[in-house]
Amino acid sequence: MKRIAFFLTLSLLSATGFTDQVSSPKSPRCAQDDLNRQVCAAKPIQRIISLAPGVTELVYAAGGGEKVIAVDDHSNYPEAVKALPKVGGYPNTSAEAILAKKPDLVVIWSGGNDSRLSTQLERIGLNVFYADPVDFAGIASVIRRMGKIMGTEAVAEKSADAFWQHYESIRKQFSQAEPVTVFFEIWDNPLMTVNGRQIISQSIELCGGVNVFAGARPRVPKVSIEAVLAKNPDAIVSSEIVQKSHDINRRWKPYSQISAVKNGFLFTIPGDLIARPTPRALKGAEVLCQQLDNVRAAKKRTAQGKH
Repeated sequence: MKRIAFFLTLSLLSATGFTDQVSSPKSPRCAQDDLNRQVCAAKPIQRIISLAPGVTELVYAAGGGEKVIAVDDHSNYPEAVKALPKVGGYPNTSAEAILAKKPDLVVIWSGGNDSRLSTQLERIGLNVFYADPVDFAGIASVIRRMGKIMGTEAVAEKSADAFWQHYESIRKQFSQAEPVTVFFEIWDNPLMTVNGRQIISQSIELCGGVNVFAGARPRVPKVSIEAVLAKNPDAIVSSEIVQKSHDINRRWKPYSQISAVKNGFLFTIPGDLIARPTPRALKGAEVLCQQLDNVRAAKKRTAQGKH
């Protein structure tokens, strides 16, 4: 009878939520997100939904991979996310599908997800963490902060430290490199690039390059062919996303007066590596650094041939 009474009492306590209060931390886990909001979790985070490919990678980097129960349609890395349930993708992410999965935390890319969706999720009462790192320091920072709220600080700190050490090794290698001017094409129709406040431009700088449109006001400005002609970059780089429909060499061949075209310095990089603000951005940077080093080597050979 005592055993039956014990389990009956336990069931009643659980139903009233008392057991949650006993097992919960004395103080909630809190972390600041990239909208400078203090996000807190009164109980351990166990169920996470991520709504953008980049933030999904960041959640995994911070040690929260085993807690992820669903992702958006476009998340594709690491490999494990491909088998997870999907809740739609921008601009058709389903708030109903998210709510039905009862997440403890929803991670949103504040720079790209639909603001109406995020507002709706907050009104429902879901715990939302906004992530939008715009530079390499921001990537390390958001990994640490995610680890804090998810309860995975040890993994997050180790991941952020390794990322920053990798960054520093690349920076030291190319900090004294001869500048190479670069036009980065993120879309061809209309022709679009990035300014200096974007992770792609940060990668260009890391490799000793100079983004010729770094000073543009929008983060993703539309530019004309005439503007590119006027800048006359040493190299033109494009993501492989653009190349699926148009070959970079064929597209730029008519503009042989541009130094990059005349000398054949037209390069591509996988879009997932160069455009996502995640630890893999350094892999994209390494590809870019090698490409710009090829430009330097060729320019050096040309200069030596003239003497």
